[in-house]
Amino acid sequence: MQNFITALKAEHLKKKGTGIYLVAIIVSALLPVTFMTATLVQGTERLGKGLPYNHYQNFIEQPLSGFTDFFFPLLIIITASRITQLDHRNGGWQLMETQPIKKSSIYFSKFTVLLETNLIAILSFTALSFAMAGIVELGMALPKNATADFETGRFLLLILRIFLAGLFFTALQYCISVLLPSFIWSIVIGFAILLLQGILAVNGLNFDWYPIQILDKVSKYPLGSQLGYPITYSEVASILLAMIVLYIGFNWYRHKKFTWAFFGSAQRGAGVGGCGHTLWRVAGVHTYPEPDGTPRQNCCCGYY
Repeated sequence: MQNFITALKAEHLKKKGTGIYLVAIIVSALLPVTFMTATLVQGTERLGKGLPYNHYQNFIEQPLSGFTDFFFPLLIIITASRITQLDHRNGGWQLMETQPIKKSSIYFSKFTVLLETNLIAILSFTALSFAMAGIVELGMALPKNATADFETGRFLLLILRIFLAGLFFTALQYCISVLLPSFIWSIVIGFAILLLQGILAVNGLNFDWYPIQILDKVSKYPLGSQLGYPITYSEVASILLAMIVLYIGFNWYRHKKFTWAFFGSAQRGAGVGGCGHTLWRVAGVHTYPEPDGTPRQNCCCGYY
């Protein structure tokens, strides 16, 4: 544990002056500020559409899809590439491996910094959404059908769900950025993954295990599962898929070559088999139907 803490402190020192955390705050602020400006210009009457609604909840849910489907993944792509490329460019990976620090500490300390950036972005988005909602409440009269109750538990749960839903894409983009020394290629692949979601949606293809689709589920179901579960099946799938991707990425980084990482011994081969089985269970849909005729679905394709 002390080895990991030492590596994490070193990562924080290297990140000083890079502006990674500041960029996360700025990117997260774009939607709340834009939504507040539009509300002040157009008025609050358009928000509730005649139905009772919570003013603060509405202020975070309206721009949520833009954050989870574009700005948050975009931030992950940029941050993961910057964190890894600092060492790719300066030979930091080779230098750190000559120090008395475990490779696991080196690998996961960088990933921890990336998760910290994710959390800063999510907290900034929610905090600024609440702040902008407060400014609107002070500057304009709210509609009669609007309430201004601040439901702390619901908002904290939403923060947790966004964080969990982003784990899979964060792990995937991080592993790609570690393996590819080129800054441009890691960015290009990340953008391709992000844009492919829109192409799939236009053609009616919705893969519930797709990393951007998992994030999209949070904006579609901000209150959680319709079955009453606070954490939905998609967030569970994101955790499992992130663990598998990190396992593959770390072993590839540690052994340098794919064949050595996964086929160098019987134990490594068994690990690959276990990952493949888990991926099949998460990404696939069971063929046999339920007794009532509805298709059986696994944790990634669960009902909402």
